[in-house]
Amino acid sequence: MSLLLSPLQLKDLPTPPPGKVGWPWTKQAPPLPQYMPNGQEWPLISIVTPSFNQDQFLEATIRSVLLQGYPRIEYIILDGGSTDQSPEIIQKYAPYLTFWVSEPDGGQAAAINRGFCMATGDLVGWQNSDDYYHHGTFRQAAELALSYPEADVLYGPTTCIDAQGIFLRPYPVSEFTIADSLPFLNVCNQAMFFRQKVFADGHFLDDRLHHVMDHEFLVRLNLLGYRFVFGPRIAGYFRYHAETKGATAFRVASDELMRLYAFIYRQPQLSRATHRKAVACMRSLCLDNFGKLRLDLFRHGVRQKLQAVGPELADLDLLVKYGLSFLGQDFLDDVKGLKSRLFSRRVQD
Repeated sequence: MSLLLSPLQLKDLPTPPPGKVGWPWTKQAPPLPQYMPNGQEWPLISIVTPSFNQDQFLEATIRSVLLQGYPRIEYIILDGGSTDQSPEIIQKYAPYLTFWVSEPDGGQAAAINRGFCMATGDLVGWQNSDDYYHHGTFRQAAELALSYPEADVLYGPTTCIDAQGIFLRPYPVSEFTIADSLPFLNVCNQAMFFRQKVFADGHFLDDRLHHVMDHEFLVRLNLLGYRFVFGPRIAGYFRYHAETKGATAFRVASDELMRLYAFIYRQPQLSRATHRKAVACMRSLCLDNFGKLRLDLFRHGVRQKLQAVGPELADLDLLVKYGLSFLGQDFLDDVKGLKSRLFSRRVQD
């Protein structure tokens, strides 16, 4: 396993595909000197990329790592046996990779954990194969780590883009606390680095999870007392597209979110306000499933909520809807239609 111990430049890498311009295709971050201004070596940065059948985005991810102008990089790509052009793309960049493999694995979290176990860097990040880093982010992470030696997790802003890389909106990143991470995670792995200490202490993603493994992991680290520090110039891009995992498997995501909210509710060291927020999130998710007539998922969520909070905090409105849900989707569709017609008449009158 070899490391990149000098900054790469555009001339070192394969020519970009036709029509690809800008960062990270025809632009690069300025190469850094071998040593930091204080005379120390730059910390080794390890990046883990889990990959599976996302060849239309993977090359941008790889180039955004290699063109950071950073002099000490360990790059590990773990492909889950892709059947598209991903293995060929990875092979094209193999001379610059510390390790790569393409073979069936146990899923995204298992692949990331494997990479975390292999990583030897002082700072470790993971970048999904459809997302990428902003140029200069590695330098910013290294300098922030030097300024905050007590920090265990460094994170920064993330920009949401579409499949073509067009700006959609800033991701709503804010200070990471468990309360502020509800209902949805308010920080992103696309712009995040962990100290090696986190993994040396034996903490990894829960590979039984598929959608909230990052959220659960960060909640767990926070509960254990690890320090989070925000760096405004540590930046990444989150690509939202038709095949994005969160857009295609809501049923699994909903179940995992309910379990996460219940876990947070059960933590005695958290404030009552945080507990109330976790309960409100469970209720809101149940109501969303009921309103969209995902009735089996709604009933499952109500049972999860009752199990978490106990019968003394039973929600009468949810229990009534729970009973109605057994009347079936057609009946509830008719009720919704009737309510809509009555409302329209009232407005006309």
